[in-house]
Amino acid sequence: RPSSSGWRNIRSRVGEGSDGVLPFHETLGGCRTDWRPLQPSGPWACSHITRKMGAETNDDVRQKMPYYRKRVEIFEKFLDRETKAIEQAREAAVPIEIILPNGNTIQGVLGATTPMEIAQSISKSLAKKVVVAKVDGQAWDIFRPLENNCTLQLVDFDDEEGKETFWHSSAHVLGQALELEFGVDLTIGPVIDEGFYYDCYMGDKTLSPEEYQKIEQRMAQAIKEGQPFQRIVVTREEALSMFQENKFKVEIIQNLPEDAVISVYRCGPMVDLCHGPHVPNTSLLKCHAVTSASRSFWRADVKNDPLIRVYGITFPEKKLLSDYKHRIEEAKKRDHRVIGVQQELFFFNPLSPGSCFFLPNGARVYKELINFLREKYWTYEFQEVITPNIYNFDLWKTSGHAGHYAENMFCFDIEKQKYGLKPMNCPGHCLMFAHRTRSYRELPWRVADFGVLHRAGWWSTWCGGGGVGAMANAGKEIRSEWLRLHEDAEMEAGEAMECIQERSELARRGVDAARLAAVARRKLGALRSKIDALDRTVEDGGKATDQEVQRRKQLVSVLNTKHENMSQLLSKAGKNATLAETRPKGAPKETERTAQLESGEILQLQDRIMRDQDGDIESMSRDVSGIKHVALTINDELTLHQRLLDDLDEDLDYTHRNVKTLQKRIAYIMKRSGGWKTMCFLIALIVGLIFLLVFVVRVT
Repeated sequence: RPSSSGWRNIRSRVGEGSDGVLPFHETLGGCRTDWRPLQPSGPWACSHITRKMGAETNDDVRQKMPYYRKRVEIFEKFLDRETKAIEQAREAAVPIEIILPNGNTIQGVLGATTPMEIAQSISKSLAKKVVVAKVDGQAWDIFRPLENNCTLQLVDFDDEEGKETFWHSSAHVLGQALELEFGVDLTIGPVIDEGFYYDCYMGDKTLSPEEYQKIEQRMAQAIKEGQPFQRIVVTREEALSMFQENKFKVEIIQNLPEDAVISVYRCGPMVDLCHGPHVPNTSLLKCHAVTSASRSFWRADVKNDPLIRVYGITFPEKKLLSDYKHRIEEAKKRDHRVIGVQQELFFFNPLSPGSCFFLPNGARVYKELINFLREKYWTYEFQEVITPNIYNFDLWKTSGHAGHYAENMFCFDIEKQKYGLKPMNCPGHCLMFAHRTRSYRELPWRVADFGVLHRAGWWSTWCGGGGVGAMANAGKEIRSEWLRLHEDAEMEAGEAMECIQERSELARRGVDAARLAAVARRKLGALRSKIDALDRTVEDGGKATDQEVQRRKQLVSVLNTKHENMSQLLSKAGKNATLAETRPKGAPKETERTAQLESGEILQLQDRIMRDQDGDIESMSRDVSGIKHVALTINDELTLHQRLLDDLDEDLDYTHRNVKTLQKRIAYIMKRSGGWKTMCFLIALIVGLIFLLVFVVRVT
């Protein structure tokens, strides 16, 4: 930025009515200007702003004009301070080293050299594409002087951080357009996944789609001017003096931490609080569009001031913008809210805001999704439960909802006690778990249910919902009771085998293992109880198929065999331990050798049992797959039979109508002829048709 004498030279050369844009790197007043287009400052800048608005401004904008001018004047005053610091740094010429990604080192001046100067020294084409720099891994304005020895990486729009900076700068241009067109009070303007938005306060006014074009025209004007982004650092008091007319900015400044670095950026007549970084100038934002607008609230609280949220998108190339618009149009065609109404799946009604009304077609899709979830929860071993919708508020105090989310719950009083609709299922599941004493063998305890959840608020404070929602939380019955009992029995068998093996090892060494023997006996007793329970429930009250009953009997038989083998091993281990304890000193160690052999037998038996278990699991998996296949086949057959029955119903209706028609004709003929022969013939004909119809029905 040139000195004050430099500005005098600019005015003399370009005149008061010019934008003050000079060629890059032009030296004025003995001071080398920055590479970007120059923007006028001081009182001249204020007249420049007013002239740019012209007669098109409305009353709201005219009322805000003194505030906009004051912001620029204060910014220019603080910018002089920054400029002097840069000039002093150039005079001091303290060297620093800048390391590039390829390992090369470039010398720079502390507090004066900028990433853009380095980009220009490397390649002019690179300088045109670069959007932001990364200094020691942190995003950095390419026009901001470096403050220490550092590593430097230059980033363009193709990089994720490049896109974020590109759209962040675009949000400032959108804010400028909103101020100049409608005289709004700006709040925040962050980047989103694809694009950006700016929240602004317009009082009771709203934006219509017809006004988007006006905003785009204002943005196009700012982009055409190539307005540079400028940065200053201010104190809290200086920031408050700059934005005291905007209550939203004042609140943001007052809530900043004490040690926060407060930075302010300027883009043309728009001055805003911002942490940065930004692109060097607006000319990089070549293609832009305002995509939509919606309602919001300050701090996402419906009790605060209502805001207008304006969304936009920008790209460095027209092709990228065209591709984006094409994707958005295709996405609109697949919008579930539109398809749901067109295909009569579901709809929403303001009498139950946020809640979905599933029509018959939608209910079919909903049931299929539930079945899909049940299959998944079978895989992940969850059991389905059902819990109430209403709980006393004591539960929500225990869970923490009352202390943190009470304002986002539906609460009401019943018999002088406070109750609330459940916003989530977990507290109810905790009550289920706590209603009786549990064993560690029941862990992990996985349950879920298709409960209806209710959450209140403009923006939901829980993950996954917005507004008032009635959502199904998935659940699944994972295993039948019989399979769970069989799994417990297998676990008991494994634990008993471990105890017997350890008992045998102690007996081999002649160590007293009475305590472990008692544990092993208890394990075998528990296993026996579980096997008996399995045997009693093998038919599952007549619900199991013959094939499944046969398979269950085989599993019970395998468990019985394991129990008998382990009982024999435990008995042998006990005898060997007794012999080892009674063997006199110096006697042959036959007992020890026998115990070693028994231990080997135990290991072999354990390996065999493990192989049998693996085989059982594989066999059960095949059986389950076969059952599923049979179930699908039966379902297809039932569907076919239903279709045949529907066709038969239609045939019967058609025949019934024909019989009625025939009766009318008979009555007419009888009336005309009056002959008994004709009547008998027709009666015989009707009887024959009835027999024929019965025959057709039976064949079908």
